[in-house]
Amino acid sequence: MLLIICGNSGVGKTWLANQLPLERITTTTTREPRDRETDYEYANSDDFMAASGRGELVACSYVFGNWYGVPYSEVGDGKSVILDDIGMTVLRTSCLDVFGEDLEVVSVLLDCESRDTRGRDDIPFSPCEFDYVFKSGEEALETLTALIEES
Repeated sequence: MLLIICGNSGVGKTWLANQLPLERITTTTTREPRDRETDYEYANSDDFMAASGRGELVACSYVFGNWYGVPYSEVGDGKSVILDDIGMTVLRTSCLDVFGEDLEVVSVLLDCESRDTRGRDDIPFSPCEFDYVFKSGEEALETLTALIEES
């Protein structure tokens, strides 16, 4: 199973990903690192675009003035990744094209009240695009842990 976790800033996406028994995919971004942040591989715009052009990155999206992408070599079973809804849609389609039915892709929306918006407006997500929508991280952790154990 490849688990895609989405939600606005501060809802607990990283916390959830770190609690689950799945290897986390480190996405690549062109934005500047924040203090003590290790959740991304950082690249300048030229290197990012070159990697994307070579097909090394999938699910690329431009958010808040920066590029984000998933290293194609990281995609596989037993992994999780945090993306926005555009990245989720593109990655899901890419996985279907490449892996067919051999890779189960599950998308999750954490639709809780943001604890930290970092001065930005929240992005509206359409719950109908997701396999699961959770109102709390604890609810998501319980349900997803059971789902992972079953797969």
